Amino acid sequence: MVGLVPNSLIKEIIFHQNNELLLAMFADFDSENLIKGLSTVLQSHVYLPGDYIINKGEIGEQMYFIVDGQVLIIAADKQTVVNKLRKGQYFGEIAIFFSMKRTSYVQADTFCILHSLKKLDLDEIVKSYPLVAKKIQEK
Repeated sequence: MVGLVPNSLIKEIIFHQNNELLLAMFADFDSENLIKGLSTVLQSHVYLPGDYIINKGEIGEQMYFIVDGQVLIIAADKQTVVNKLRKGQYFGEIAIFFSMKRTSYVQADTFCILHSLKKLDLDEIVKSYPLVAKKIQEK
């Protein structure tokens, strides 16, 4: 059965599954092909309530998109909830766009399914889109 579905169709299905999720972050770049490329490199993760997804101070190598569930953005004291993010939202983008350390903790508040986008994958895909690369540098 392996190989019965063309690779192009598989990529199209993956794109349609992740299009809205990625558009929340990348709509300003106005490139469907960029979204298609990014959708093929996303990795899925599952977190249980209480799991830390990001620790303040660590080097950020990926950003996350919330497929399902809710996460808490927590201040340096590990007590104060600064924000709650839900399905369709994203976090961790500051570290991968600006190559800086994480600015807060992120903890799963509920059972969470997340997709991650690695900085290395983003940088590699953006090389094919010079106008997008320029916009990212301007941000």
